[in-house]
Order: sequence, then structure tokens, then C-alpha cells
Amino acid sequence: MTPEEINTLWRSLSRLYPAWSLPIDMFVSPSTWRLLGADLSASIVKDRRARRVATALAAAPAEALPVMADMARINVWRTGDIFRTVAVGYITLPITLAALLSEAAPDMLRTAVMSNIGQTAYWVIVLAATPIVYFCGMWRAKQLQWAIEYYKTGAIQPLPEKASETRDEYKIPRHLNPTPAAPRTIRMEKTGRLKAFSSHMRVALFGASGGIGRALLDLLVADPHVSEAYAGARRPAAAAHSKVIPFRFELTDEASVADAALQISADGALDLVIVATGVLHDAALQPEKTWRDISPDAFARAFAVNATGPALIAKHFLPLLARDRHTVFAALSARVGSIEDNRLGGWVSYRASKAALHQVIRSCAIELARKNKTATCVSLHPGTVDTALSAPFQRGLAPERLFTAAFSADRLLSVIDGLSPAESGYAFDWNGARIPF
Repeated sequence: MTPEEINTLWRSLSRLYPAWSLPIDMFVSPSTWRLLGADLSASIVKDRRARRVATALAAAPAEALPVMADMARINVWRTGDIFRTVAVGYITLPITLAALLSEAAPDMLRTAVMSNIGQTAYWVIVLAATPIVYFCGMWRAKQLQWAIEYYKTGAIQPLPEKASETRDEYKIPRHLNPTPAAPRTIRMEKTGRLKAFSSHMRVALFGASGGIGRALLDLLVADPHVSEAYAGARRPAAAAHSKVIPFRFELTDEASVADAALQISADGALDLVIVATGVLHDAALQPEKTWRDISPDAFARAFAVNATGPALIAKHFLPLLARDRHTVFAALSARVGSIEDNRLGGWVSYRASKAALHQVIRSCAIELARKNKTATCVSLHPGTVDTALSAPFQRGLAPERLFTAAFSADRLLSVIDGLSPAESGYAFDWNGARIPF
């Protein structure tokens, strides 16, 4: 993280604990009184401010947590030192001076106070209020440190998500959200045109009838570099463009995938293969909210579509990639397949199947690097797209977090265009940032 990113995130966290609100919290938040001797850890864990801190940290890069913990510790030391200094200067010294004067010249002190009663009251209030303000700041610093330390132990959970893997309850700066530490970011053009490929591209698209698949097909046929676009679907539609060649396949039926490979390979090698298939829910499958919802049937269905199907396509279509020019095999995945980024739980079968897909991609990429030096094999996260897959989970999602299929498709092609064999075997999001496995 850069210094600017660190400071931005720190300001976002510290604003959750303003000093002025401490007197109010003393009456409504039991965790405010933790240092008085009672063990109120449970109250802190449930405190909404602490859970907002957890939400912010869950959305930030992985390396942000130890940095924020160190900054919180330093902040506690700093505010504690300032409070003690102010307490001595504004309370101890004035009281000591007043005590000495009351012993040495009580009549003079009484006369001075009574003759300047207004100014005396003003300075008493100032001298008493200033340490209280700094005490509130010190206490808030401690509360922020507790929240971060409890989050490190796993005791505090982020606030519930309103839709998919987004952070809408507490906004993190756009440049920090939602990607964790990304060792590499793909350089992208502002348009999704495939300039890095040959001028007569042959493309195979699986899942052309889906929301993202249709948007990808529209962009592919409009790209002057694409000469042929094979559009695969369970029930392929009639070709709406001269470049489009429909073909039928069943994702869970290897024979249909093998037949498609035989048909397409007859016309020559491929430059690009995109697998735009996947399932999150259907009549027999719903994302799990708890481990009590786990079922063998749900796991079998999720793995068959999200992992086994793309693996079968890779088996039969990786050998069809051209060996004398730049080529790419890309399978649509999801950020929730990242084990490192999983801080919310739930959606067990979907997460596991996408994590399995990442393993498929990595293993295939290793073998591909030995057999085809110019080829790249990756998985791509399209973002939260307004399609049937995400429709039941869009409630409460901020409009800027919900992409149109056309926007997502354009970004995905931009990422694909910026890939090189050095990126093979990894997962990237729609903005070109690497997603940790």
C-alpha cells in the first residue's frame, strides 16, 4: 500500500469514532465502559462501530490489517501522552496554584475571585472542559484499537452483505475496494478491442446465450480483428451476423464438448476461447447462508457447472489454440472463489466450486506453458452484472456497483487484450487487478 492509501484508510476508520460522540455512547453503548473492570468483550464484538471497522478492513487489501493495527497502537500512545500533558497543565497546576494562594493569601484570592466572577467562571469551565475533550479522544483511540485487535482474532464479523460480495454498509475509497493485494495489474485500453491478437481471429465462446455471453458475442462480431465467432449454447440461436457460427453443447456432457471441438478444429486453430458459463442458483440450488444448508446435491450441481464443465472445455479446446501467435483461454469465475478474500462465509458450494475452477486454471496453465509458449490461460471475475444469475441478490446494491452486461463484457475484453503468458494461471477482475487464490 502507498502512503496515500494508508492515510486514506486510516482516516476512514478514525471517522467511525469521533470524540464528540463519546458522551452519547456512554448512555447507549456498554462497550464504552469496558476499561472500568467488567469484561464486556461480547458487547464490543456486537458493537456496530466495531463491525463497521471490520467491514472496512475486510474490503481493504490484506496487508492493510497489520499496518492499521500499528497505527492504532501509536495513536493510543500519542493521545494518552497528550491527555496526560493537558491534565497536568489544565488541572493539576491550576489546582496546586489555587491551593498555595488560598494558604498564603486567602483574602486576596477571595477578593480577586468575587470581583471577577464572570472571567473566573469562564476559565474554570475552559480548564475543566479541555482535559475532558482530550480524554474523549484518548478513549476513542483505545476503542478503535480494540476493534482492530478483535477483528484480527476473528471475533468481530463484518456487517452483513446486502448483495453478493460488495461492501455497501460502509464505503471504502474506490481505489482500495474491493481488491486485496494485487501483485500485478493488467494494462488495459479504454475500449474492449482486441488489438493484441492477429487480424483474422477465430474465437470460440461457450455460454453465448447468457447475459454476459450475449454481450461478449456482440462486441466480438463488431471487432474488425475477429473473422469467425463460434457461439456455443445448449439451445443455440440462429446466427444474427455473418461472422457467427452457432454450435450446440451441453456443459456436463463431455461427448458434446468433444464434438464441438472436432467441428471447430476442422476450420483451423483458435485465437481465443471464452467460457462464459456458471450457476449460482436454479430451481434445485440456492446459495447457503449457514453450514446447516449444505447438501450433496447442491455441491454436485455447483461443481458440475462451475468447475467440471470448464475443465472439460479446457481438455478439448486448449490443444486447439494456435502455437505461432498470441492466444488466450479465459473462463469466467468470481471473486468469492478466493480463499484468501473470504471474510464473510456463506455460499459454500458456490465458493468451493469457483475455488476449484481456479485450481483447474492454474493446473492447465502449467501444462500449457510447456506445450504452447504463446498461450495464456486465466480466470476472470466480471463484477456484479445485471443478469439472471445476480438478480435475486441485487436488493440494496448501490447502482454504481451493478454493471450492465455490455460494460462488463467490454472490460473483460480489455483485460484479455492486455494479457501475456506471464499472467497465465492467475485470476483477474474486470478492472485488470489480480485476485488472490
